[in-house]
Amino acid sequence: MLDKWAAIVDQKPGAHIHAVTLDWKKAFDRVPHDRLLSKLSYYGVQGNILRWTGSFLQGRNQYVVYNGAKSELREVCSGVVQGSVLGPLLFTIYVPAAVKAQIAQYADDVTLWKQIGSAEDAGELQDDLDAVFAWCESNGMELNAAKCHVMDVTRAKNALHTPYTVGGSVLEYNDTERILGVHVSNDLRWNKHTDIARGKAAKVLSFAARNLYGCTPRVKRLAYLTMVKPLMFYGTPTWHPSTQCNIQKFERVQNRALRFVHGRNVSEKARKELLTVHQQFSLNDMTFFRKCLDGETDMDAMERILVGRTMRNADGEHRLIPPRARTDLGVHSFSFRIVQQWNSLPSAIFFFLSIYLF
Repeated sequence: MLDKWAAIVDQKPGAHIHAVTLDWKKAFDRVPHDRLLSKLSYYGVQGNILRWTGSFLQGRNQYVVYNGAKSELREVCSGVVQGSVLGPLLFTIYVPAAVKAQIAQYADDVTLWKQIGSAEDAGELQDDLDAVFAWCESNGMELNAAKCHVMDVTRAKNALHTPYTVGGSVLEYNDTERILGVHVSNDLRWNKHTDIARGKAAKVLSFAARNLYGCTPRVKRLAYLTMVKPLMFYGTPTWHPSTQCNIQKFERVQNRALRFVHGRNVSEKARKELLTVHQQFSLNDMTFFRKCLDGETDMDAMERILVGRTMRNADGEHRLIPPRARTDLGVHSFSFRIVQQWNSLPSAIFFFLSIYLF
């Protein structure tokens, strides 16, 4: 989704994309079991699998304890089990996706978006919102209009704030939205997300330094790798701190981590045990791209990338041609930057069958 946004804004000066993030009231708790099972049956889930799913959902009871008093047992007739593997999948199946706009969804994190070039485009997006609202009313679900927001994704000087409504409530425009843990700004720059990620990582690193002061370097290094590093590099194929200023923010945290693990005098050998910030971003990009090529994700990574048509030798078989880029936004988009990284790899690497060997 973000790669497509970058392509549109990069190639079309003044382009506007309106993205609506939907919020459901008690999303996982409200899915009616009978309707969900009917929908699974409609999609072809039959026999033992359907019966097993029904057994997984149904036959649950609950009660409430307050001040030592216990309520009567009541049957749970709705909801998918939170924290389970099936929960997000079942919710995704239940929620409709038949809209004219583009939709990006993982469980209850749903974003409708559309490039807006005319009043008709905005009208179609509003029609989709009306259709989702009407579906909710007839299927036991409810949107929380106060927490549904719109973002005008653009680098144009003037904003385009077309009013959109959900159930009669006008949606608020935000400059930044948190989508699956990534803070996306409407200009597709990553200053805010970088600051938030750096701040969280620095805070956890300080906590670890206070509580693991007397531990061995091995324990401290493990704490950094499991508690701090994931906060900085989460979801990096979708975003990229293109400015040197943002890169340096992460480098300062990593340098602090090295001193936390090895003391004030960090040897060159110790520094080489950790990938640099640039190297970690590149590794994450290429690993994700390889997973896309292997069909392990639903992203069509080659949608904007061409394979070189002129092959003079075996070494050129994996060479790729990047999409056109008009601005820095296009240059730093995933589909553009991955080509340079991928083409720099030795050919022998492409014969690794396992992503783990890769």
